Amino acid sequence: MSIITYPLNGVVYSAEDVATYLCTRTSGVYSKETNFAVSITGTRQITVAPGLAWINYDDFKGVSVCSREENVLTVPEADNILNRVDRVVLQFDTSENIAAIKLKTGTPAVAAQPPDILQNHNQYELGLCTISVPAGSTAVTAADITDTRADETVCGVMRDGVTGIPTAQLQTQAKAMLDSLQAEVDSRSFYTRAEVDALLKSVNPFPVGSIYQSTDPTSPAALFGGTWEQIAS
Repeated sequence: MSIITYPLNGVVYSAEDVATYLCTRTSGVYSKETNFAVSITGTRQITVAPGLAWINYDDFKGVSVCSREENVLTVPEADNILNRVDRVVLQFDTSENIAAIKLKTGTPAVAAQPPDILQNHNQYELGLCTISVPAGSTAVTAADITDTRADETVCGVMRDGVTGIPTAQLQTQAKAMLDSLQAEVDSRSFYTRAEVDALLKSVNPFPVGSIYQSTDPTSPAALFGGTWEQIAS
């Protein structure tokens, strides 16, 4: 059907139809703290807890991913000379129609970096954590694991895409306004209160009721404007 209305009684829906509803949520793990939490359960063994996540992998295409069981992974042996950083991901493969928890092994290097996150039409990954593997290490410790579930550049927490606040856009707009105000201040394209008072004083030195006394025969009206009444000569 060209227009999908979901859900309605008596209508048969395909998975593609349901995906249009699921794509209204942003990609990320469910906010519950234990969702896909990673813990150490052996010398080189880690365990990923059960969890729920959403993956919005294309326009009008989204899926929910539920893992009801723990996933146990083994961290490969460390390099003897160089450090390494591995990454644990929740990966959805669109061509295989399957999601899985995977450990992506990094490349040993002087300044080791974790493997990149894939987020495209074919494979979409959520980064759950990174694991630092120091050169010559024989075990994985809690200090080696960095939880990345809250990092929106690699994972993030799922939220309703309709009510989600575009904070980055708002911050950009606010900064632009502040920059504009700062530029105006810097250019001095306005008068301060003190400057306005001084200007008014200069253009109106004699308020109503003032008395002007001078040996100059020139009328004060010619000098200062306004209406003057001669009271003595």
